[in-house]
Amino acid sequence: MSQDDCLIGANIKTPILDVRHQDLKRVSDNSSFRSVCPACKKGILLVGRDQQTFELLEFDRCILCGQQVRYTDIDYLRKRES
Repeated sequence: MSQDDCLIGANIKTPILDVRHQDLKRVSDNSSFRSVCPACKKGILLVGRDQQTFELLEFDRCILCGQQVRYTDIDYLRKRES
């Protein structure tokens, strides 16, 4: 069992974290939206989109630990796309 296996879903029931997307560490230099999870430091936040409108979603969840976050600067992110 790897160390990452212990993280899978570990934060699924923890309270939602309020974060500013612009303050998060990016996964790579060429990724403007994919960020490192502030809770587990190994997972990724992808910034989802509404399936109907394609608008960026305010809430996100780490694909590894399950930590849910709310982007407090979502309006800025949405305007940046316009």
